[in-house]
Amino acid sequence: TFDPGELEYEITYYWQIIAKDEHGASTSGPVWGFTTEETPKPDLSCDGSLSWIKVKPGETVTGSFTISNIGEPNSNLDWEIVSEPDWGTWTFDPKSGTNLEPGTPVKVDVTVIAPNEKNENFTGEVKIVNSMDPSDSCTIYVSLETPKNKPFAYNLPMLSRQPNDFQT
Repeated sequence: TFDPGELEYEITYYWQIIAKDEHGASTSGPVWGFTTEETPKPDLSCDGSLSWIKVKPGETVTGSFTISNIGEPNSNLDWEIVSEPDWGTWTFDPKSGTNLEPGTPVKVDVTVIAPNEKNENFTGEVKIVNSMDPSDSCTIYVSLETPKNKPFAYNLPMLSRQPNDFQT
């Protein structure tokens, strides 16, 4: 008997049986081979969006979204965030991950420091990719709105007129 231990995916293994007797004679059997199955494929999926309204310029806002491996059973996903909008200051926790198994989503917490501009609508995307297959990617859509300047209200005293104020 022979135990080869754990076998690698997508490898061709060969074996041959050589029978030996007690007199030292041997007979070789045929060479046999097999190829192990393909590596189970992960499949990246993202869920959520990030949207903030009435954010003061320079204010810090938070949000989150999830990343999942919806690929084949026993697959492991390595992922990373490769881009975010070019406005504001962005922080992600975590920003990448390894060996994500199907059925165990990861929550990504997001912190953004809003730009110092009033009365603006900012939009963009956060792009996440499968590190092993960059064509497998997903997008989280983002929007942030800073409030308009409040109109200045003048408080003028009310003037009242009496009927005899007008002479004709």
